[in-house]
Amino acid sequence: ISMTGIIENKMINFEHYNIPIPVHNRSLPRLIDVPLTSIIPDQYTLMINATNQIGTATVYNNTFYVPGLNVTVTMDTGNTTIDTRDNFTFTCMATGNVNFTILIDNSTSTDKHDRLIMGEMKSRSQMFIFTKTSYLDDRTTFQCIVNIQQKKFMSNVTTISVLYPPVIGIPVVSGGYPKSSHTISLSVYANPNNYTVTWLRNNTEIKPDKRIMTSNTSFHITSLQRDDNGTYTVVVTNTKGSSNETFLIMVYEGPVFLEGDDATSIWTEMEEGKNGVLKCTVIKSYPKVTQLVVIPDGENVNVIKVNDTSIRVMITKANRNNSINYTCFASTDKTQAFLTYQNFVG
Repeated sequence: ISMTGIIENKMINFEHYNIPIPVHNRSLPRLIDVPLTSIIPDQYTLMINATNQIGTATVYNNTFYVPGLNVTVTMDTGNTTIDTRDNFTFTCMATGNVNFTILIDNSTSTDKHDRLIMGEMKSRSQMFIFTKTSYLDDRTTFQCIVNIQQKKFMSNVTTISVLYPPVIGIPVVSGGYPKSSHTISLSVYANPNNYTVTWLRNNTEIKPDKRIMTSNTSFHITSLQRDDNGTYTVVVTNTKGSSNETFLIMVYEGPVFLEGDDATSIWTEMEEGKNGVLKCTVIKSYPKVTQLVVIPDGENVNVIKVNDTSIRVMITKANRNNSINYTCFASTDKTQAFLTYQNFVG
């Protein structure tokens, strides 16, 4: 590889490597072995220069394509069962100096309100801290990802279990008609999920009977009664604590007119030529009355709304044309009723 007179110590240039190789009998004593640690596919040039007292000459120059090393990505975690508001710490590791991307619930865009904090960086590893955990994070998955051009290297998937007291879902207000059956559904999220459910009214536990049935998922009344109107409480307890919610049951009633529960029509009489008054009054209603009207009216009829539950029909100088039925109509969001005045003028 060189003319006579080459000096003994030569230099091999391999990119930025400068490797002194002793030369004997004008040939290299061994193969050049340079470790390639790059994980990125690239081209490398191997150049061998020989130097003597006269000068330097390139005796070998060749380019090699290196496809890149495979990368093994792993995740190291501590305890994956944590309490609410505790932090979850994990470390991503790889067989190479890389940058890590974290998948949370299989999405790189889901950072749970920027709660993923990058911790200490060491050689080929990166620590991460997921902060302020809550019941919404229960069963959240984490995975370390390394992307190198078109290649993706993935770690194992880790799922955390967040322990928290029960979270209750129940309708705040519900209702039904008298003698109808009524069911209130209860949803509970809890970890541990072996919880107990207690139903209360007036701070007293409700004992199931033939008409009322309770379970961990529902509260059922087979035949609503007016006495069932009121506020109830459900209490759910597990080893991490207790939660409670109040709810209202409405038994729809009325509207009921002053003339009585069963009154639908009454007979009224007026003297011809005299002024007359018809009074329509609702004495009870649940829910409250939203509309109260009297039909029909006429030229000598003046309908006066006293308040939301009372109307007066003023008839001036009553005549035979006023010998008709006047209907008072009352309605709520759930119910309606009417009372007809069979008016006679004579």
